[in-house]
Amino acid sequence: MTRTSASEQIEAIHSMMSTGHHSVRIETHTLVIWGITAALIILFTADIFNHERFPDLAIRSISMTAFITVILIIAGTLEYRLTRKNREQRDETVSFVQTQLIKVWWLILALLVIINMAMQFFGGGYMLYSLTLSFMGMALYIHGLFSRQMLSWAGVCMIILGLTTLAAKLPLQLIEWITIFCYGVGWPLLAWAINHRGINKNQLHRLLFTLIWLSVILVPAYTVTLMASEAATAPYITLDEYRQLPAAPSGKHIVQLPAGTDIPINYNVQGGILDIPDKPELAFTLAKDIAIEIENGKPTGRFQIADQSWQEFRYNFRIRFTRLLSRLAPDQGPRIDVNMKVINQD
Repeated sequence: MTRTSASEQIEAIHSMMSTGHHSVRIETHTLVIWGITAALIILFTADIFNHERFPDLAIRSISMTAFITVILIIAGTLEYRLTRKNREQRDETVSFVQTQLIKVWWLILALLVIINMAMQFFGGGYMLYSLTLSFMGMALYIHGLFSRQMLSWAGVCMIILGLTTLAAKLPLQLIEWITIFCYGVGWPLLAWAINHRGINKNQLHRLLFTLIWLSVILVPAYTVTLMASEAATAPYITLDEYRQLPAAPSGKHIVQLPAGTDIPINYNVQGGILDIPDKPELAFTLAKDIAIEIENGKPTGRFQIADQSWQEFRYNFRIRFTRLLSRLAPDQGPRIDVNMKVINQD
Protein backbone atom coordinates (compact mmCIF):
# COMPACT_ATOMS: atom_id res chain seq x y z
CA MET A 1 0.00 0.00 0.00
CA THR A 2 1.47 3.33 -1.02
CA ARG A 3 1.55 6.41 1.18
CA THR A 4 -0.80 8.25 -1.21
CA SER A 5 -3.45 5.55 -1.15
CA ALA A 6 -3.24 5.36 2.66
CA SER A 7 -3.69 9.12 2.91
CA GLU A 8 -6.69 8.96 0.58
CA GLN A 9 -8.24 6.23 2.66
CA ILE A 10 -7.78 8.23 5.87
CA GLU A 11 -9.39 11.28 4.23
CA ALA A 12 -12.26 9.10 3.05
CA ILE A 13 -12.74 7.78 6.59
CA HIS A 14 -12.72 11.31 7.99
CA SER A 15 -15.23 12.35 5.33
CA MET A 16 -17.50 9.44 6.25
CA MET A 17 -17.26 10.30 9.95
CA SER A 18 -18.06 13.96 9.26
CA THR A 19 -21.02 12.94 7.13
CA GLY A 20 -22.25 10.71 9.92
CA HIS A 21 -21.93 13.50 12.47
CA HIS A 22 -23.86 15.86 10.17
CA SER A 23 -26.36 13.39 8.77
CA VAL A 24 -29.47 15.52 9.33
CA ARG A 25 -30.88 17.04 6.17
CA ILE A 26 -34.16 18.95 6.12
CA GLU A 27 -36.02 18.64 2.83
CA THR A 28 -37.28 21.75 1.08
CA HIS A 29 -40.94 20.75 1.37
CA THR A 30 -40.57 20.19 5.15
CA LEU A 31 -40.22 23.87 6.03
CA VAL A 32 -42.80 24.87 3.42
CA ILE A 33 -45.45 22.49 4.78
CA TRP A 34 -44.86 23.27 8.45
CA GLY A 35 -44.51 27.02 7.85
CA ILE A 36 -47.72 27.43 5.86
CA THR A 37 -49.60 25.16 8.26
CA ALA A 38 -48.52 27.21 11.29
CA ALA A 39 -49.39 30.50 9.57
CA LEU A 40 -52.88 29.27 8.61
CA ILE A 41 -53.53 27.98 12.13
CA ILE A 42 -52.66 31.38 13.61
CA LEU A 43 -54.70 33.24 10.99
CA PHE A 44 -57.97 31.32 11.23
CA THR A 45 -58.17 29.35 14.49
CA ALA A 46 -59.14 32.31 16.70
CA ASP A 47 -61.88 33.35 14.28
CA ILE A 48 -63.29 29.82 14.00
CA PHE A 49 -63.32 29.13 17.74
CA ASN A 50 -64.67 32.43 19.00
CA HIS A 51 -66.98 33.28 21.90
CA GLU A 52 -70.07 33.44 19.70
CA ARG A 53 -69.74 29.90 18.31
CA PHE A 54 -68.36 28.35 21.50
CA PRO A 55 -69.57 30.32 24.54
CA ASP A 56 -68.43 27.62 26.99
CA LEU A 57 -64.72 27.98 27.76
CA ALA A 58 -64.05 24.27 28.28
CA ILE A 59 -65.76 23.22 25.04
CA ARG A 60 -64.04 26.01 23.11
CA SER A 61 -60.58 25.12 24.43
CA ILE A 62 -60.98 21.37 23.89
CA SER A 63 -62.39 21.86 20.39
CA MET A 64 -59.60 24.26 19.45
CA THR A 65 -56.94 21.88 20.77
CA ALA A 66 -58.46 18.93 18.90
CA PHE A 67 -58.65 20.98 15.69
CA ILE A 68 -55.00 22.10 15.94
CA THR A 69 -53.87 18.56 16.75
CA VAL A 70 -55.65 17.10 13.71
CA ILE A 71 -54.18 19.77 11.41
CA LEU A 72 -50.66 19.13 12.73
CA ILE A 73 -51.04 15.36 12.31
CA ILE A 74 -52.22 15.83 8.71
CA ALA A 75 -49.28 18.13 7.97
CA GLY A 76 -46.84 15.74 9.64
CA THR A 77 -48.17 12.75 7.71
CA LEU A 78 -47.88 14.61 4.41
CA GLU A 79 -44.35 15.76 5.22
CA TYR A 80 -43.33 12.21 6.28
CA ARG A 81 -44.54 10.62 3.05
CA LEU A 82 -42.94 13.24 0.82
CA THR A 83 -39.64 12.91 2.68
CA ARG A 84 -39.60 9.12 2.34
CA LYS A 85 -40.50 9.40 -1.35
CA ASN A 86 -37.67 11.87 -2.04
CA ARG A 87 -35.16 9.75 -0.14
CA GLU A 88 -36.17 6.62 -2.06
CA GLN A 89 -35.77 8.43 -5.37
CA ARG A 90 -32.22 9.43 -4.37
CA ASP A 91 -31.55 5.96 -2.96
CA GLU A 92 -31.03 7.45 0.53
CA THR A 93 -32.35 6.70 3.98
CA VAL A 94 -33.22 8.82 6.99
CA SER A 95 -30.36 8.58 9.47
CA PHE A 96 -30.80 7.41 13.05
CA VAL A 97 -29.93 10.89 14.36
CA GLN A 98 -32.60 12.55 12.22
CA THR A 99 -35.16 9.95 13.29
CA GLN A 100 -34.48 10.81 16.92
CA LEU A 101 -34.66 14.54 16.22
CA ILE A 102 -38.08 14.07 14.64
CA LYS A 103 -39.22 12.91 18.08
CA VAL A 104 -37.84 16.13 19.56
CA TRP A 105 -39.76 18.08 16.91
CA TRP A 106 -43.05 16.42 17.83
CA LEU A 107 -42.34 16.84 21.53
CA ILE A 108 -41.96 20.61 21.08
CA LEU A 109 -45.15 20.76 18.99
CA ALA A 110 -47.02 18.85 21.70
CA LEU A 111 -45.72 21.24 24.37
CA LEU A 112 -46.92 24.26 22.38
CA VAL A 113 -50.38 22.72 21.91
CA ILE A 114 -50.65 21.98 25.64
CA ILE A 115 -49.40 25.47 26.57
CA ASN A 116 -51.97 27.02 24.25
CA MET A 117 -54.74 24.99 25.88
CA ALA A 118 -53.54 25.90 29.38
CA MET A 119 -53.49 29.59 28.49
CA GLN A 120 -57.17 29.37 27.52
CA PHE A 121 -57.95 28.58 31.17
CA PHE A 122 -55.25 30.40 33.13
CA GLY A 123 -54.39 33.39 30.91
CA GLY A 124 -51.03 34.53 29.57
CA GLY A 125 -52.04 34.41 25.91
CA TYR A 126 -49.91 37.51 25.27
CA MET A 127 -46.81 35.29 25.51
CA LEU A 128 -48.02 32.49 23.21
CA TYR A 129 -46.64 33.77 19.91
CA SER A 130 -43.29 34.70 21.43
CA LEU A 131 -43.02 31.26 23.01
CA THR A 132 -43.93 29.66 19.69
CA LEU A 133 -41.13 31.51 17.91
CA SER A 134 -38.62 30.64 20.64
CA PHE A 135 -39.58 26.96 20.91
CA MET A 136 -39.58 26.32 17.16
CA GLY A 137 -36.34 28.28 16.88
CA MET A 138 -34.87 25.92 19.45
CA ALA A 139 -36.07 22.97 17.35
CA LEU A 140 -34.30 24.36 14.27
CA TYR A 141 -31.17 25.07 16.30
CA ILE A 142 -31.03 21.48 17.61
CA HIS A 143 -31.45 20.13 14.08
CA GLY A 144 -28.70 22.47 12.89
CA LEU A 145 -26.22 21.02 15.36
CA PHE A 146 -26.26 17.77 13.33
CA SER A 147 -26.61 19.30 9.87
CA ARG A 148 -24.51 21.20 7.36
CA GLN A 149 -27.53 23.34 6.49
CA MET A 150 -27.91 26.80 8.00
CA LEU A 151 -30.64 25.69 10.40
CA SER A 152 -28.80 26.87 13.49
CA TRP A 153 -28.64 30.40 12.09
CA ALA A 154 -32.38 30.48 11.52
CA GLY A 155 -33.00 28.88 14.91
CA VAL A 156 -30.99 31.50 16.77
CA CYS A 157 -32.76 34.29 14.85
CA MET A 158 -36.17 32.90 15.79
CA ILE A 159 -35.19 32.53 19.45
CA ILE A 160 -33.92 36.13 19.56
CA LEU A 161 -37.03 37.31 17.69
CA GLY A 162 -39.34 35.57 20.15
CA LEU A 163 -37.55 36.82 23.25
CA THR A 164 -37.21 40.35 21.86
CA THR A 165 -40.92 40.68 21.04
CA LEU A 166 -41.73 39.60 24.58
CA ALA A 167 -39.11 41.73 26.35
CA ALA A 168 -39.93 44.84 24.29
CA LYS A 169 -43.65 44.49 25.15
CA LEU A 170 -44.65 45.01 21.54
CA PRO A 171 -48.36 45.24 20.73
CA LEU A 172 -49.96 41.82 20.51
CA GLN A 173 -51.22 42.48 16.99
CA LEU A 174 -47.67 43.21 15.80
CA ILE A 175 -46.32 40.07 17.50
CA GLU A 176 -49.07 38.00 15.87
CA TRP A 177 -48.24 39.28 12.39
CA ILE A 178 -44.50 38.79 12.97
CA THR A 179 -45.24 35.16 13.83
CA ILE A 180 -47.50 34.71 10.79
CA PHE A 181 -44.95 36.16 8.37
CA CYS A 182 -42.11 34.22 10.01
CA TYR A 183 -43.85 30.93 9.31
CA GLY A 184 -45.82 31.75 6.18
CA VAL A 185 -43.05 33.63 4.35
CA GLY A 186 -39.85 33.15 6.34
CA TRP A 187 -39.88 29.37 6.43
CA PRO A 188 -40.54 28.84 2.70
CA LEU A 189 -37.76 31.35 1.99
CA LEU A 190 -35.50 29.48 4.39
CA ALA A 191 -36.39 26.20 2.64
CA TRP A 192 -34.98 27.65 -0.58
CA ALA A 193 -31.90 29.10 1.10
CA ILE A 194 -30.68 26.06 3.08
CA ASN A 195 -29.71 24.26 -0.14
CA HIS A 196 -28.47 27.32 -2.05
CA ARG A 197 -24.71 27.10 -2.58
CA GLY A 198 -24.16 30.83 -2.89
CA ILE A 199 -25.85 31.62 0.42
CA ASN A 200 -24.04 28.81 2.24
CA LYS A 201 -20.67 29.70 0.70
CA ASN A 202 -19.36 31.55 3.75
CA GLN A 203 -20.46 33.23 6.97
CA LEU A 204 -20.76 36.67 5.36
CA HIS A 205 -23.29 35.42 2.80
CA ARG A 206 -25.28 33.75 5.56
CA LEU A 207 -25.28 36.96 7.56
CA LEU A 208 -26.51 39.00 4.59
CA PHE A 209 -29.28 36.47 3.95
CA THR A 210 -30.24 36.58 7.62
CA LEU A 211 -30.68 40.36 7.46
CA ILE A 212 -32.80 40.03 4.33
CA TRP A 213 -34.79 37.22 5.95
CA LEU A 214 -35.57 39.34 9.00
CA SER A 215 -36.58 42.28 6.79
CA VAL A 216 -38.99 40.09 4.83
CA ILE A 217 -40.66 39.20 8.13
CA LEU A 218 -40.59 42.48 10.05
CA VAL A 219 -41.39 45.03 7.35
CA PRO A 220 -44.65 43.41 6.14
CA ALA A 221 -45.72 42.68 9.72
CA TYR A 222 -45.26 46.30 10.73
CA THR A 223 -47.01 47.50 7.55
CA VAL A 224 -50.08 45.32 8.17
CA THR A 225 -50.24 46.47 11.79
CA LEU A 226 -49.98 50.10 10.69
CA MET A 227 -52.78 49.63 8.17
CA ALA A 228 -55.02 48.21 10.90
CA SER A 229 -54.67 51.46 12.86
CA GLU A 230 -55.87 53.64 9.99
CA ALA A 231 -58.81 55.88 10.73
CA ALA A 232 -62.28 54.47 10.21
CA THR A 233 -64.28 55.96 7.35
CA ALA A 234 -67.82 55.32 8.63
CA PRO A 235 -70.11 58.30 9.42
CA TYR A 236 -69.87 59.76 12.93
CA ILE A 237 -72.84 60.21 15.27
CA THR A 238 -72.93 61.45 18.85
CA LEU A 239 -74.13 59.32 21.73
CA ASP A 240 -77.22 61.50 22.19
CA GLU A 241 -78.13 61.13 18.51
CA TYR A 242 -77.60 57.39 18.72
CA ARG A 243 -79.91 57.09 21.75
CA GLN A 244 -82.67 58.93 19.92
CA LEU A 245 -82.72 56.46 17.03
CA PRO A 246 -85.74 54.12 17.02
CA ALA A 247 -83.57 51.13 16.07
CA ALA A 248 -79.92 50.29 15.52
CA PRO A 249 -78.74 51.68 12.16
CA SER A 250 -77.63 49.28 9.45
CA GLY A 251 -74.08 49.29 8.21
CA LYS A 252 -71.06 50.76 9.96
CA HIS A 253 -71.18 53.88 12.11
CA ILE A 254 -68.92 55.52 14.66
CA VAL A 255 -70.48 56.53 17.97
CA GLN A 256 -68.68 59.27 19.90
CA LEU A 257 -68.70 58.90 23.68
CA PRO A 258 -67.58 62.12 25.40
CA ALA A 259 -65.52 62.22 28.58
CA GLY A 260 -67.74 62.08 31.65
CA THR A 261 -70.12 59.49 30.19
CA ASP A 262 -71.25 56.95 32.78
CA ILE A 263 -70.58 53.34 31.77
CA PRO A 264 -72.46 50.76 33.85
CA ILE A 265 -70.61 47.46 34.32
CA ASN A 266 -72.40 44.30 35.46
CA TYR A 267 -70.43 41.89 37.63
CA ASN A 268 -71.10 38.18 37.46
CA VAL A 269 -68.93 36.17 39.86
CA GLN A 270 -69.47 32.42 40.07
CA GLY A 271 -67.71 29.75 42.05
CA GLY A 272 -68.06 26.91 44.46
CA ILE A 273 -68.35 29.16 47.53
CA LEU A 274 -69.51 32.49 46.01
CA ASP A 275 -72.73 33.55 44.39
CA ILE A 276 -74.31 36.90 43.50
CA PRO A 277 -78.09 36.81 43.68
CA ASP A 278 -78.72 40.31 42.28
CA LYS A 279 -75.67 40.80 40.00
CA PRO A 280 -74.56 44.25 41.18
CA GLU A 281 -73.98 47.05 38.70
CA LEU A 282 -71.25 49.64 39.15
CA ALA A 283 -71.05 52.87 37.16
CA PHE A 284 -67.70 54.04 35.85
CA THR A 285 -67.01 57.38 34.21
CA LEU A 286 -64.99 57.85 31.03
CA ALA A 287 -61.89 59.91 31.64
CA LYS A 288 -61.32 60.57 27.91
CA ASP A 289 -63.36 60.83 24.74
CA ILE A 290 -63.82 57.49 22.99
CA ALA A 291 -65.09 56.72 19.49
CA ILE A 292 -66.48 53.21 18.99
CA GLU A 293 -67.09 51.60 15.60
CA ILE A 294 -70.36 49.68 15.38
CA GLU A 295 -71.85 47.52 12.63
CA ASN A 296 -75.58 46.87 12.61
CA GLY A 297 -75.76 48.05 16.21
CA LYS A 298 -72.94 45.86 17.54
CA PRO A 299 -69.39 47.00 18.36
CA THR A 300 -66.82 45.65 15.91
CA GLY A 301 -64.03 45.86 18.49
CA ARG A 302 -62.34 48.90 16.96
CA PHE A 303 -62.11 52.07 19.01
CA GLN A 304 -60.22 55.37 19.29
CA ILE A 305 -59.26 57.07 22.52
CA ALA A 306 -59.04 60.87 22.23
CA ASP A 307 -56.56 61.66 19.44
CA GLN A 308 -54.76 58.32 19.47
CA SER A 309 -54.70 55.92 16.53
CA TRP A 310 -57.47 53.41 16.02
CA GLN A 311 -57.08 50.22 18.04
CA GLU A 312 -58.76 46.86 18.47
CA PHE A 313 -60.13 45.59 21.75
CA ARG A 314 -58.70 42.07 21.52
CA TYR A 315 -55.16 43.40 21.03
CA ASN A 316 -54.85 46.66 22.96
CA PHE A 317 -56.70 46.14 26.22
CA ARG A 318 -55.27 44.49 29.32
CA ILE A 319 -56.91 43.88 32.69
CA ARG A 320 -54.38 43.13 35.40
CA PHE A 321 -55.25 42.13 38.96
CA THR A 322 -52.68 43.83 41.16
CA ARG A 323 -54.05 42.82 44.55
CA LEU A 324 -56.45 40.29 46.04
CA LEU A 325 -56.68 40.62 49.83
CA SER A 326 -59.08 38.85 52.18
CA ARG A 327 -59.91 40.14 55.66
CA LEU A 328 -61.80 38.82 58.67
CA ALA A 329 -62.07 41.53 61.29
CA PRO A 330 -64.32 41.38 64.40
CA ASP A 331 -65.94 44.73 63.60
CA GLN A 332 -66.45 44.16 59.86
CA GLY A 333 -66.64 40.41 59.37
CA PRO A 334 -65.37 38.81 56.15
CA ARG A 335 -64.22 41.17 53.41
CA ILE A 336 -62.36 40.82 50.10
CA ASP A 337 -60.50 43.73 48.49
CA VAL A 338 -59.74 43.45 44.76
CA ASN A 339 -57.52 45.92 42.95
CA MET A 340 -57.35 45.78 39.15
CA LYS A 341 -55.70 47.93 36.53
CA VAL A 342 -57.11 48.50 33.05
CA ILE A 343 -54.25 49.07 30.61
CA ASN A 344 -54.61 50.49 27.13
CA GLN A 345 -51.55 49.82 24.96
CA ASP A 346 -51.37 52.09 21.95
